[in-house]
Amino acid sequence: MRKSAPCAALALAASLAPAQIQQASGLSVNATPTLGAASSDAFVHTIAVAGSVHNNIQGSVWNHVFVLDLGDEDLRLTGLGWDLDASSQQNMPLEGLRVAIVNSSGDGVVIDPFLGQDFVGPGQSSFALHDLTLEGMDFGLAGGQVFVEFFVTANLFAGPEGWHAAGSRLTLETAAVPAPGALALAGLGGALAVRRRR
Repeated sequence: MRKSAPCAALALAASLAPAQIQQASGLSVNATPTLGAASSDAFVHTIAVAGSVHNNIQGSVWNHVFVLDLGDEDLRLTGLGWDLDASSQQNMPLEGLRVAIVNSSGDGVVIDPFLGQDFVGPGQSSFALHDLTLEGMDFGLAGGQVFVEFFVTANLFAGPEGWHAAGSRLTLETAAVPAPGALALAGLGGALAVRRRR
């Protein structure tokens, strides 16, 4: 009986991720971005988000936005995880705190890390690196640039409606985009392999 408990917990965690991550297209980032720092280990990037605040609905000039340069070349965002410790105030439930992670065209994903936490005050949410490619939600980052916007589902009052405590972080996984010549060579290699089999 004890052995099945971790499996049930893993199944629950796996079922939560798609509900907490939604594809986004054409989102507008109107606030002036702050250059953020990402510590990188090959293609996994950790972004400290402590002190980030959620002020207004998505696209508001009052929101806190990071712009991150994850590399000098075009990349794809293929994985996403988080470890967040946040608080909400006034009438804003924690699940009203959202984060948009988008490219320069406004395409990407929106995460609802506190889904189901419908109370006001402090809370935590963690999720190990989720494979966006499996869900068909991976997307391109021109020049390796990504925007991270902190927003709320409704503007209930003037001032910050939520913020992140020390230790809060996002984890982004990227993959290189093959050069067009490399793709052509890969296609040619596959065609030659098929021809040899005949």
